[in-house]
Amino acid sequence: IVTNDAAYVAIFHYNPVNVTLAVNDAAMGTTTPAPGIYAQQVGNVINATATANTGYRFTSWTITGMGDTTISNVNPLDVTILPIAAGNDVTITANFEVHPQHTVTLTIPEIGGTATGSGTYYEGEMVTINAIADDNFIFTGWTDNNGAIVYTNSTNTFVMGTSDVELTANFEYREATLDITINNPAMGYILINGEATTHYEGHINDQVEIVAVANDGYRFVMWNL
Repeated sequence: IVTNDAAYVAIFHYNPVNVTLAVNDAAMGTTTPAPGIYAQQVGNVINATATANTGYRFTSWTITGMGDTTISNVNPLDVTILPIAAGNDVTITANFEVHPQHTVTLTIPEIGGTATGSGTYYEGEMVTINAIADDNFIFTGWTDNNGAIVYTNSTNTFVMGTSDVELTANFEYREATLDITINNPAMGYILINGEATTHYEGHINDQVEIVAVANDGYRFVMWNL
């Protein structure tokens, strides 16, 4: 009964929204806050972080209940509850998948050096390979199965891609020189691999033929080392 002038204010609120935080497979990962149902109001912001278990990786969020299904790759995720969700259920699902692994196989020759970095790596993981030359050898490059040079530095870091990697570490004997002195050049000369010279440039372990040839009236006596 209205007995005097009066003014009233009618107050309305959006219906509450039940937000379900979920994962596509609990064995693959979890969320923070933990998966469950959370009562929210329109305008609230949901902060969620997806964390994959070992051997798996986060791929995306799927958000339903606020109009069209939304896919987001952002992690952590902030979701504002929109008016369209009032009275409805909203589901935010963290999606995970198996994290693919691939192998890095490093081949080395029987002699010349060693290499580190072979193993199994996750896609996107950083891989470091290193070639170490033995004494009297030098590293000459990493090659692929076709013999093409892939890297020229002995140490390299790359991101593991979507397929196996096979590389060969190549070594060669280091450069070396050979010089021969003749006690008296008038008495004879030297042939190195058939060439009249006293100087040779090559590599350690080269097979070199050295012949001392005496001039007329002289004879070869011996080598002094």
